[in-house]
Amino acid sequence: MIKIPPRLLIFHELIGLKCRVISSENKYNIGIEGTIIKETKNFIIIDGKMIKKKNSIFLITLPSNKKVLVQGNILLLKPVDRTKLLKDGERYAKRNIRISSSRKHL
Repeated sequence: MIKIPPRLLIFHELIGLKCRVISSENKYNIGIEGTIIKETKNFIIIDGKMIKKKNSIFLITLPSNKKVLVQGNILLLKPVDRTKLLKDGERYAKRNIRISSSRKHL
C-alpha cells in the first residue's frame, strides 16, 4: 500500500483513489462517488463521469482510509506537472492546504 500524507495528496497520482463530489457548479454532479479512473488538466473522471475540477470540492479517500477534502481549483494542472511539484510540495502544503477534521462529509 502506498503511503500518501494527506497534506501532499495533491502532488500524487489520483487514479485509483475513491472520490465523492461534495460541491460543483453542476448540481447534477454533487454526490457522485466512485473510483477516479482518469484525470486531465481540467477534469476528474469518476467511473466514467467527467467532473470539472474548477469550483468543485472533492472528498478523496486515501489508501489508509483517511478522507481529505480537496478544492478542485488547486488541482488545475496536468497530473504529470502536478506530481513534478512534489519536491516543493511540503512547503506549499503547509501554507495552502487545510485538512478537514469535520465529520460532516465523512
